[in-house]
Amino acid sequence: MEDPIEALWRWFYQNNTRITTCISGNSSAEEQEYIVETLNNLTVQLGEFAWDISKGVIKPWAFTLSPNGNELLLEQSKLIIEEAPQLAEWEFNYCKPALAWDFLFHIFDSELQKKTVNASNWHFTFSLDDDQRWELFLEADNIPFLDDATAQEAAEEVVLNSIGEEAMILDVSSIKITNKFKEDSPKHPIQSLKKLFFE
Repeated sequence: MEDPIEALWRWFYQNNTRITTCISGNSSAEEQEYIVETLNNLTVQLGEFAWDISKGVIKPWAFTLSPNGNELLLEQSKLIIEEAPQLAEWEFNYCKPALAWDFLFHIFDSELQKKTVNASNWHFTFSLDDDQRWELFLEADNIPFLDDATAQEAAEEVVLNSIGEEAMILDVSSIKITNKFKEDSPKHPIQSLKKLFFE
């Protein structure tokens, strides 16, 4: 029986043209369904990972294998991506990378209604816990239309997009959101969150 890591990358290498044609929007719905279903089947054989295809930073396209916030799976995803083929049009990520983004995104609430969130005016503060990991507190006064659970998901999405999945797994112990900090609380614009981790 073929090793599941070898099976993934062999299929990816052999179907590179089909995949790029598909994501460029130049293939049929049936072809798109085949690509998605095959990648789903191949990645589920590796464990509880998620996958995503997006625009690359250096190359045209990026394939990301996400460990779904799991530290143990993070180590496995690193090993899997190390085996990825060398392809001119592709870069491969072992977790979701930090984004260069405008802090505008969509999220589905508890009633599966699509909501638009603009986090560009949010603020944060922080503290270190006993394990020297960051406890993050986000101030967001423009999302009264979100229920508590969805607001928490939005906060986690903002942190994930800002610092990337690896830093979120390894360096963040908690994320809490509120509509207003106390008047005397020091706070920082959300755009500077990345600097806390990488500078």
